Amino acid sequence: MSELSRRNFLTGAAGASIAATFGTWVLANKALAATTKAFAADAEKPGHKEMNLKVAFIMTQMAAQSDQGVVQGWNDWLDRKGYTKQWDAPLQDGGGAVAKVASMLEDAVSKKVDAIVLGFAEMESLEGALQSVQKAGIPLFTVDSGWREPSICDIASNNYLMGAQTGEYLIQRMVGMGKANGNIARITANFHHGTRKRGKVFTQILSENEGIKVLDERVILYQGFFEKSMNAVTDWLTQYGDKLDAVWCPWDEPAMAAAQAILQSGRTVKDCFVVGADGHIPAVNRMRDEPDYPMVATTSQSFPLWGNMVAYYVEQVVGLKRPVKEVVPVPIINLPTPLLVKGFNLPPAGTPTWKFEDMYMLFMQQALGGVK
Repeated sequence: MSELSRRNFLTGAAGASIAATFGTWVLANKALAATTKAFAADAEKPGHKEMNLKVAFIMTQMAAQSDQGVVQGWNDWLDRKGYTKQWDAPLQDGGGAVAKVASMLEDAVSKKVDAIVLGFAEMESLEGALQSVQKAGIPLFTVDSGWREPSICDIASNNYLMGAQTGEYLIQRMVGMGKANGNIARITANFHHGTRKRGKVFTQILSENEGIKVLDERVILYQGFFEKSMNAVTDWLTQYGDKLDAVWCPWDEPAMAAAQAILQSGRTVKDCFVVGADGHIPAVNRMRDEPDYPMVATTSQSFPLWGNMVAYYVEQVVGLKRPVKEVVPVPIINLPTPLLVKGFNLPPAGTPTWKFEDMYMLFMQQALGGVK
């Protein structure tokens, strides 16, 4: 199955067909709609009636909203294309256990599936299982797992950019409040490539803003993250009181825990604010509907679109046997992450957060005015 290998792939030409499912997002952004009309039309075509595939569809932690969003997008795409009954792809939940995910991969190899979709895995911890997949020549597609052979591609967001978006906004908000020499605390998560990258970028941002002092930092794991995040912020508020101006969090759920701790201390967003990442609907709803809610910014990831996209790649590469380099332009597919800010550009209730426009895109539209 050499045509499915990632080796020497970067020498190939970029394939325009990536935009078939990407067109759904683009249609919400008028400036891009015209150039992607053909791609969006392709996404509406019915599926191929004789395409019967056996797919190992593995999510690492279905308790996470991110995993749930990908599954939603995957199922919606299969239903729209008519593959729900044709593709044998039952959902498998790793329950957050690396050993269980590795076992699922080995089981997929033994069953000789046509393709494997793996979501939110820590690839470095699955070396043995990945070698089995590679030896068997089974096409592997990953979602937000960080690219690693033998994966054909990893579909995610640019986590370096996300770290920059929320980190820079935190600094700008501090400066705007007259606290260029203020104090923050940070919650860090190193168990996943995405949160790790965001944290590293934020560290670099802080190095260029030496007036901002980090009073403390707490490293969390996924297990029990909400309670540990809430306890950490409670401790900081007890120790530092009103000296703590802001809390940086690696994703929205710890940010919601931090916000809850601030509220329970009798404080509001006016006293201490929080930034997160992911654009989870519960977080955005509270940011929009509760004026005193301490969480003020997030970057929205398009989890359902990832599910759409990975299904499309399975169809094109495995089902239709198209060469990889005609379908997938680069091994890491990073989709847009609009910066959403409390009181400025939060989407209305019921609107997918990732379809809303980035704060700076709105600034650009203001500058353009009536220019066409």
